[in-house]
Amino acid sequence: MTVYEFLVHASQTYSAVVGGGKTEDIKLDLKSRSIRSGKRLILQNGIIVRPAVCLENGEKLELDGLIDFSGDPYAEIERLYAQFKHSVPNRHVRLNKGYFKALSSDSLTMQELTDNMPRPQARLELEGFILLASAAGLIPWRVPEHFFWQSAADPDCIVYREWVIGKEEDAACRSDQANDSPTAA
Repeated sequence: MTVYEFLVHASQTYSAVVGGGKTEDIKLDLKSRSIRSGKRLILQNGIIVRPAVCLENGEKLELDGLIDFSGDPYAEIERLYAQFKHSVPNRHVRLNKGYFKALSSDSLTMQELTDNMPRPQARLELEGFILLASAAGLIPWRVPEHFFWQSAADPDCIVYREWVIGKEEDAACRSDQANDSPTAA
């Protein structure tokens, strides 16, 4: 099972990671490319540090890769963002501030409130895809001079360069750009 499949499964299970926290409270850090459940580190700097995760419901999940994806990653980000934006918030929505803006429950239709997926699940899928596809090198950064990418379909969907190419690579890229530019003598 890939780490992304684990995140999707965990978001649908509502169990808890043994020695960690509830699956709905898994924390993703896009800047450091880390995934944590409570105090249990699962991924650090884009590298799996816990190859097996046990859930309190008895499931043992072997993690054997980051993500299995082929296709246009930006189209997938747009799809996952639309799903997240219209997801149903839970009562802990203020505690789980994520990286992206979503609609409040007042802005959703009754149909969306009854049919759409819960916000913690949509958040894990969106943020998990960006983190893991970036760590796996599946998201190309198309315009090196730009520090963010903004979706043409929804301007609220913004992905920062630092999330995609990593902090160290981003700093090296900026350093190379500064060295390439002419300086005043």
